[in-house]
Amino acid sequence: MENMTALKRFLSRRLPCHADVEDLLHDTYLKAISAERKASINKPTHFLYKVAKNAAINYKARAHHRLSESIENFDELNVLINERTHEFTADQDRQLSLFCEAVGRLPEKCREAFVLKKVYGLSHQEISQRMGIGISTVDKHVARGLRECRTRLRSAGYGLSPEG
Repeated sequence: MENMTALKRFLSRRLPCHADVEDLLHDTYLKAISAERKASINKPTHFLYKVAKNAAINYKARAHHRLSESIENFDELNVLINERTHEFTADQDRQLSLFCEAVGRLPEKCREAFVLKKVYGLSHQEISQRMGIGISTVDKHVARGLRECRTRLRSAGYGLSPEG
């Protein structure tokens, strides 16, 4: 049980959305049990943390992929894709990096609500229930996230339309 609490803290420090910590914790234990059935584990605690770290890395990679797909559909970016050139790809990567950086700088609750809305596509009602906060607070978090991301992209020279 002490391993579970410590492992939960370990995962919480590595994930932007604490709502998924329980799922990753569960997956970590399942993978560790499965591996233990196949071979003897000399250092079980060390192995458990290694599995958890890999699970967090995989989670982040999947979230990054979903975020980049979401950004491609992000109406305010007004990106017209006629031809994928190296320059365009590099610029798009920079834009994505700036956006991710802006999301990463949001306060924890704001970031969680924003990611749940923009990456996972949850409704404000679903986010409200999941986070245990009011819908108006969800509205404020999502609006703030959008405003701060837009400001960060504008300051880097990406001209987004003012009405978005």
